[in-house]
Amino acid sequence: MTANSLESFYDKGKVLYNLGRFKEAIECFDKVLEIDPNYKLAWSAKGDCLSKLGKLKEAILCYEKVIELDFNDKFAWYNKGLSLTYLKKYNEAILCFDIVLELDFKNKEAWCIQGVAFDHVGKLEESIECYNKAIELDPKFKEAWKNKGIVLSQLEKFKEAIECYDKVLEIDPKYKEAWSNKALVLIKVGKVEHGIDCFDKVSDIDPKDKTVWINKGMAFFILGKVEQQIDCYEKVLEIDPKDEEAWIKKGEALYDSGKLKEALICFNKVLEIKPKYKLAWNRKATVLYNLGKVEQEIDCYRKLLEIDPKDLLTLNYMSIAFNNRQQPKKVIECYEKIENILIQDSNSFKINEFLIMRLISEETHIFVKGKLFTQCKRLFIHIPTKNIDNYEPINSIDEAAEFYDETLMKSEIYKGQHGLEPIKTHIQISPEQEYWGHCSNIQTWYEHDYDTRILHSNISFPLLKALNDVGDPIAKKVIKDEIALRFSSGYTSIMLYLIKEGYLNILTTNEKLTLFESIGLQALIDCFKEEEDVEVVEFCNSLRNLLPH
Repeated sequence: MTANSLESFYDKGKVLYNLGRFKEAIECFDKVLEIDPNYKLAWSAKGDCLSKLGKLKEAILCYEKVIELDFNDKFAWYNKGLSLTYLKKYNEAILCFDIVLELDFKNKEAWCIQGVAFDHVGKLEESIECYNKAIELDPKFKEAWKNKGIVLSQLEKFKEAIECYDKVLEIDPKYKEAWSNKALVLIKVGKVEHGIDCFDKVSDIDPKDKTVWINKGMAFFILGKVEQQIDCYEKVLEIDPKDEEAWIKKGEALYDSGKLKEALICFNKVLEIKPKYKLAWNRKATVLYNLGKVEQEIDCYRKLLEIDPKDLLTLNYMSIAFNNRQQPKKVIECYEKIENILIQDSNSFKINEFLIMRLISEETHIFVKGKLFTQCKRLFIHIPTKNIDNYEPINSIDEAAEFYDETLMKSEIYKGQHGLEPIKTHIQISPEQEYWGHCSNIQTWYEHDYDTRILHSNISFPLLKALNDVGDPIAKKVIKDEIALRFSSGYTSIMLYLIKEGYLNILTTNEKLTLFESIGLQALIDCFKEEEDVEVVEFCNSLRNLLPH
């Protein structure tokens, strides 16, 4: 074949590429490469075709061939970096863009995409620096402004994020994503109605944008405007009658407004569209439970277990339904199935034969002999080792809660007493890290014979009681001592918790009398005389009856 043939095949391939006929274009570029295996432009063009076809790994091989032929080909490095970004290989992509920017410091697109890669690996400050560089090169680069707004929002710099979106909208008033992103930030800062106004702008630009109607519906949910919320989901269904998310959300809105039968129709509609949609079966089961149709509720759980026989939460819900039907044997069967799944599951964390933990849907769950005990919402406290001396006055997690108040729940820890400087620690951890934190806490609690000071009382005492009820010998041995020890600690909040939740009733009459007399009957009455809760008032009255007349 001649050089003319080579150029002819290459030109034909470019035409086919521009027509979107990528497979045929690749055939032409392959012909070129048969003639000249070192024809750089053909390798590059073939890579572009493969990228358009979603064959990113093969595309990268083509770009690497170009780089092998010409290390300084900035377009090959850029395209390789872009493909790696799509493949979520962000660190490798960042290195490619570093080389692009060494070759061409003014490549605004490279700065922008490198910013995206930095964002995905959690290097948010570096991401913003990239976007700033892109904006310096082109102050009207709307993608860079938009992406910078996204990162600022992640950093909770909401005012600056809004300013970025406003800048985008100065450049392009019809940029839908900027209006939507601005709306979401406004909702985050509590300006829900202003957020809805932004969503309206998106709807004006594109009335058939389903996502904006869904988001607008959620905004109305925050405002408690159920009818408007439902109207938004119906708008989605006008656009696409088979939109599963809209049917689900409409059903949820109807359920929240007490329209159970209408909600059931919505969930049934979802299941016509997608028979194996687990969320729809769950929602349907909830409605049936509230309608008192327990047998049909159980049928939903059976259907869910056909889809996923190892669904622990479904087995738990089924056990509750069987309990409501007063079918104890069926309840026990569910617990046994759960326990067997947990024991065989390498992802479970077994504390002992009674207590197993599992991460499900990014949330930590505790099981006691197969029965779901609770779902841990978040790690209560994180204390950096270097600051450990600041926490010496703390004798229990309950005391920590009272000492540091709600700042703990925000992952912000303050010393804040006697004029001392506050210690502030902002932490962000993944669900997996949080899970292992919970596992570590419960394991430590077990290794210290269920010392209730190690966990917050609102989990340590209920969990200790649950373990006692299923026959855990350590729990049976220590539960009364733990109740007596914590009640005599003098910490009012813990004493009130034990009274209100009925834990003192686990003690015998003589054990209670000995405990109360050790503290002082009148001292206890004086301690709680201002309390108005019925349980506390009755407790004080019972103490008065014990006083000598």
